[in-house]
Amino acid sequence: MPSFNPENYFLAFATITFAYGGHSSFLTVQHDMKKPSDFSKSTTIAFFIVLVLYAPCCVLGPLVYGDSIRESIINSIQITWIQQVINISITLHVVLAMILKFNPLNQEAEEILSVPHAFGSKRVLVRLGMMVAVAFVAESVPQFGPLLDLVGGSLMAFTAIIFPALFYLFLSTKETMIREHRMRVASRNFVPKISDIFRHTPKIRLVCCIGVIMIALVGASAATYAAIKGLSDPYLGYLFWNWCARLDYHFWSDHALLLSL
Repeated sequence: MPSFNPENYFLAFATITFAYGGHSSFLTVQHDMKKPSDFSKSTTIAFFIVLVLYAPCCVLGPLVYGDSIRESIINSIQITWIQQVINISITLHVVLAMILKFNPLNQEAEEILSVPHAFGSKRVLVRLGMMVAVAFVAESVPQFGPLLDLVGGSLMAFTAIIFPALFYLFLSTKETMIREHRMRVASRNFVPKISDIFRHTPKIRLVCCIGVIMIALVGASAATYAAIKGLSDPYLGYLFWNWCARLDYHFWSDHALLLSL
C-alpha cells in the first residue's frame, strides 16, 4: 500500500470533483431538452450511471494493482487488446461528449466576439480557434493527472459545490421574502443581503450549506496548491518549453557553425 500523504486526499477531492463536475453544462443541456421539466430525472440517471462506471474501477483497481497505479489505471493492464479497446472507447466518448462540454464555452466566446447566431465562417473560425487552444494545452502538459487536479480543485469545486450552495441560499431567501412580504412583480427585482440570508433561512439548512461551502473551500485551496506543486515539478517539463529549448539550442549551434566557416 502507498505511504500516507495528506496531499493525495486533496488531489483525490479534486479528481472526484472533476468527475462529477458537469454543472457548467447543465443549463445548456436543460435548454436543449425536448422536455426541460424532466431535467432532474436526467441528471439523477446520469450521476447514477457515472457512479456505476467509476465505482468498480476505483475499488477493484487498487485491490488488484496496489501501489503500481499512477495517473491512469490503463497502463497497469497487462493484456494489450484490452488496453486498445479501452483507449478506443474513451476516444469515442471524448469525441461525442466534447460537443456538450465545449458548447457553453463556445457560446460565451461567440457572445464576446459578437458572432452571429446563424451558421457562418465566423462561428467556424471561433470554434476552430477554441479547439486549437485546447489541443495546445493538451500537448503542452505531458501528464494529464496534475492538470485534471488543478481544474478540479480550482474551477470545478466552485461550479459544482460552492456556487450552487451559495446561489441556493440567495434564491431560497428571495422566495421566502417575496412570499412573506407579498411583493408585486415589479418589486421582485432585488438581491437579498447576507443578513437576510441569516434571518430568513432555517438554521439547519443554513448550517448544512455553510458547512458544505467551507469544506469545499478548504479542499479546493489545498487541492489547487498540491496540483500547482505537481505541475511545477522540474522532472515533468512541459513539451512546449522543451521544444523552445531545443529550437534555441539548434539555432545557436547552427550560428556557431556558420561563424566557424
